Amino acid sequence: MIKIVDLEKIDSISVLFLDSDLPRAGWNKVVIDGIKYAPIPVYDMEKVVAVVGDGFYCGQEVEFLYEV
Repeated sequence: MIKIVDLEKIDSISVLFLDSDLPRAGWNKVVIDGIKYAPIPVYDMEKVVAVVGDGFYCGQEVEFLYEV
């Protein structure tokens, strides 16, 4: 599993810094601590995904999944 190592808050958005690269394809949702989030695209940054949420996610595992 991929873990969140740091985060940056921008209003209601949490920019999550991960310990591994994101999967290249096959996902449109992220699950953190059992809660599903729609990812917000982050360009020109490696190992980063953003979500709308205000939780403290450091140390949590991220699951990438595909939902129709």
